[in-house]
Amino acid sequence: MSGIADIRAAVIGTGFIGTVHVEQLRRIGVQVRGVLGSTPERGAARAAALGVGHAYASLEAILDDPAIDVVHVTSPNNLHVPQARAILAAGKHVVCEKPLAMTAAESASLVEDAARSGRVNAVNFNIRFYPLHQHVRELVADGGLGDVRFVTGHYFQDWLLLDTDWNWRLEPDEGGSMRAVGDIGSHWIDLMQFLTGRRIESVMADLATFVELRQEPRGPVETFSTERSADTVERPMATEDVASILLRFERGARLRLRGLRDALARGDAPAPSGPRGDRPSAHPRAAHRERASRDRRRRASTDDVKPMRHGGSVHAWPPPSSR
Repeated sequence: MSGIADIRAAVIGTGFIGTVHVEQLRRIGVQVRGVLGSTPERGAARAAALGVGHAYASLEAILDDPAIDVVHVTSPNNLHVPQARAILAAGKHVVCEKPLAMTAAESASLVEDAARSGRVNAVNFNIRFYPLHQHVRELVADGGLGDVRFVTGHYFQDWLLLDTDWNWRLEPDEGGSMRAVGDIGSHWIDLMQFLTGRRIESVMADLATFVELRQEPRGPVETFSTERSADTVERPMATEDVASILLRFERGARLRLRGLRDALARGDAPAPSGPRGDRPSAHPRAAHRERASRDRRRRASTDDVKPMRHGGSVHAWPPPSSR
């Protein structure tokens, strides 16, 4: 390959984030040769909708295609490790969505495989590449802020606001045992390590589930969809809606993160402390938020006020025996 226009990519996953990868690769001049959907039929339909020339029937078909240089993995979290490992073994480069794996042990093993492969490998923590974040990193590195002692921030998201909202990320077998932390909190944690240039040494977290029962549609659901299905089945929730995290970084710096994906959240933005500014009224989920707000006001006017009930858990690392 002599330039970016010579890179030929395939994208695994044709949902919300897979579509984002296809569009962004095209914008920078990379050739998107094909996509792999959750089923051959869905893959073919999404390839046609995206104007991609080929829909692969299986991962093996991608691995056997000599025209593919790099594969982007945007499948559900439980598939990241086996798919990325197979891609590396086939001698292709890989870009994998976060979280890289379901457990730390899986991540460590995959990192070792990637190092031995000699292939380009990366996890898609894209937020660190925003121009403002690049500027802040340089400012901190040059001493423009002095010694960083304390960082506080949040990542609030109003998606999965209602008990009728559903996505595969709610299912531990596919999304993992941590949801708010693994899916959006991981972006903030990576960003703070990137900005400060320091690594995390220890962590304590309070995790809680506010929406304990949800209505799962019997059919497929698109990420960020606001459509409601009348044909549902009630499911108990085992992953967190909110996380409050205390972090200790190298050289003594402290960080505080609040990560929220439930009925108390607004908008979708990782933010260090400070004003966020007004959002345009034409936000693509504005109608969804307005309807949810109206439903909450109606319930508040007709229901007795009751104390909030939810499950919670506290996790600390490293454990006392290893400190």
